[in-house]
Amino acid sequence: LVPASGTDFAPAIETALKRFKSSETSTTTSNSKICILVSDGEDFGEETEDIAYDLKSEGVKLFTVGIGTADGGKIPAAEGGFKRDERGKYVISKLNNDALQKLADITGGNYYEINNKRNDTQRLIKDINAVEGELRDVKTIDASANKYFYFLAAALLLIVVDVILTIKTIRI
Repeated sequence: LVPASGTDFAPAIETALKRFKSSETSTTTSNSKICILVSDGEDFGEETEDIAYDLKSEGVKLFTVGIGTADGGKIPAAEGGFKRDERGKYVISKLNNDALQKLADITGGNYYEINNKRNDTQRLIKDINAVEGELRDVKTIDASANKYFYFLAAALLLIVVDVILTIKTIRI
């Protein structure tokens, strides 16, 4: 989902959209469809807004979470150190909160930010919990139906018998 030239939100959002479409039943309508996009906001794709409108038409709210600062920071490389571009300069990732805010606004979702000065995690959790959900399936398990109790009782009985009865052996 992340090409060499940078981040493209469109494939990730499209995958989520396909997942929402495939999990629907014909009789189910839901107010609880949400998708969470966590990014620095640097989107190099061209189809992102179109797919965001598709999300909106399916009734999915996109909650976007911006990670980082406007000043930016170096991107760690897998082999150690930091990533560099073709000219050898460090690649700096800067928070683009405008793009994330716009995506959230299109779908009726919210924008949250996490960095060294601001942490909207609790607000995100509160908003997710406030989304009206629906009950799709319930399973009830009767824990008293477990049969391990009989094996435990038999084992305890054998231990008691072993302690009480000691068999003396005769040595010749």
